[in-house]
Amino acid sequence: MTILISGKSGQLGHCLVDKLNNIDLNYISLGKRDMDITKFHETSMIIKEIKPTVIINAAAYTDVDQSEVDQKKALLVNESGPMNLSKICRQMDIPLIHISTDYVFDGKSSKPYTPEDNINPKSFYGISKLAGEQKIQENCNSYIIIRTSWLFSEYGNNFLKTILKIGKQKKGIDIISDQIGCPTYAGHLAEVILKSLQKIIDRNFDNGIYHYAGDSQCSWYQFAEEILSIAKSLGYLEKIPNMNEISAEEYSAKANRPNYSVLDSSKFCKVFNVSPSNWKESLPYVIKNAELA
Repeated sequence: MTILISGKSGQLGHCLVDKLNNIDLNYISLGKRDMDITKFHETSMIIKEIKPTVIINAAAYTDVDQSEVDQKKALLVNESGPMNLSKICRQMDIPLIHISTDYVFDGKSSKPYTPEDNINPKSFYGISKLAGEQKIQENCNSYIIIRTSWLFSEYGNNFLKTILKIGKQKKGIDIISDQIGCPTYAGHLAEVILKSLQKIIDRNFDNGIYHYAGDSQCSWYQFAEEILSIAKSLGYLEKIPNMNEISAEEYSAKANRPNYSVLDSSKFCKVFNVSPSNWKESLPYVIKNAELA
């Protein structure tokens, strides 16, 4: 078995490599410089040379606000890239595991979103990720699309690391309190993907969309409270900064985000016999190991 990972420099790519280094599985992890998935022929040649058993696509354009400005780039990475991979996977009969987002929903629900619920993205980032999902469904004969939410880890840029930096530098901090979601530790997502591999390689599952996210919901404000509280208890912070609840409207980001994007992970967990991400339990480890610039 050879696992090919695209997007090695992202949060999930890093976590997958960490997990794979501790188990006896062959893998090749490639970044944009090694394999630019937006270029079909180049990507096809590389994959044909590697002959992977399965491909995990963790490559994405994830800057939600910048996607509103650089729509062409967002579409290239989030739509054309997955389309190219799905066509190559069909040609070579390789299963594709692709990561998508809770931002394909509009946030008007009052109960956790299932994979079957209506999609209606509010941001161009969400539009581009949905387009990628659709291209895979149109072009791939063996695939699983995993939507996740509020991903954080010790790697890359994410909310947790931003809050830790601000907590060290400032006495006060404004946090959005009217957007609700499920934080998900990228290490847990990596773990369940690897646990699911054999079933996916054996085609012992139904093609389609699944959700995998945190086991409990919270607002960005509540997420920040948890992060700062644990950071202080670990001695990372001397004092928790004053926290001020604000609305998403007051924050006025470039991109609209769903006010409620809690994901129901039960289908994925049942099919692959895994548990949702216990994100609170992972916080001490992530804070201790966070790479802060």
